[in-house]
Amino acid sequence: MHPGISFAFPILFSALAFGQETQPMKTLAFTHPVNPQEIQEVVNSLRSTGDIQRIAADNDHSAITVSGTATQLTLAEWVFQKLDQTADARPSSPAQYEVAGAPNPAVRVFYLANISTPQQVQELVNSIRGISEIQRITAYNPLGAIILRGSAKQVALAEWLVGQIDQPEPPSGAPARSPSAYAYQPQPEYPHDVGVAARVFFLANARKPQDVQEVINTIRSVTEIQRITAFNRESAIVLRGSDEAAALAEWLISRLDKPPGPQPAAAFEYQMPGTSDYQTPNRTPIVEVFYLANVVTPQAIQELVNSIRSLTHIQRLTAYNGPRATIARGSGDQIAQATQLVQERDKPAAQ
Repeated sequence: MHPGISFAFPILFSALAFGQETQPMKTLAFTHPVNPQEIQEVVNSLRSTGDIQRIAADNDHSAITVSGTATQLTLAEWVFQKLDQTADARPSSPAQYEVAGAPNPAVRVFYLANISTPQQVQELVNSIRGISEIQRITAYNPLGAIILRGSAKQVALAEWLVGQIDQPEPPSGAPARSPSAYAYQPQPEYPHDVGVAARVFFLANARKPQDVQEVINTIRSVTEIQRITAFNRESAIVLRGSDEAAALAEWLISRLDKPPGPQPAAAFEYQMPGTSDYQTPNRTPIVEVFYLANVVTPQAIQELVNSIRSLTHIQRLTAYNGPRATIARGSGDQIAQATQLVQERDKPAAQ
């Protein structure tokens, strides 16, 4: 080894160490009993909302020490105070804080009134993240709290969604709630984002998580909506897309949210005005829902789907096993071929 190399790393580390900027530090002590897991949840929230990298938990003394800029420390102390509460003494919701001059200035703490389990809280977190694209979002389960930071538009969308989902659980047998709509203006830095329509749909018949997921898969495939999630306690589907895609999603839900089992033999068609896609260039695509009378098992339904895809080259093609439905999107010629195939295959078995 060259003699000079042995000094390179110590000199480099020494220079880095002396070059590091010393930032103010603050220790935040809990005033209520907490366990290590709860302390870590608060650490995660402080790190996420304040973009704080230098932060450490002191489990023995129920405290958290943070180091950062004056702005970061002020925000961290505010968030900490909002989480260092007892469940019966939570502040009004949402608690609000603005970081002046920041690109994502709006900080909120939502205290959920009707969602209590960690799984339900996490589903709501996923829904908020999915449709608002807020990345700085965490949960603090002892208080049923969601902590987030984003732009004013993102946070307004999140507040609307919390208001729709955080409702008392309806009694068994109660009718499903009506859909809710929100007009969203995408961020200026994303000029090609056409997701202006936010929706929450409450399903009446698709009650199992697997059924809800099958409906979501169909909506995603047929409408190309990517921002779509589920809140399973109320069999709710949350989505954001263009006005045209949201309208198609609503139509699909009206056709798919049926009681399990056979439906009246029929096919329902939806034409998408003013749109085209790679399968139907310069032609209006058509969406068709086929209710099957004699093809009844999930395996048989999937075999029919595979046959339609192979013979018609329709790519946007799914099945929903509950009401025995097959859903296809394609050109008029493709849908005509699919209709013919369904009619030929959906017959009573030969005796």
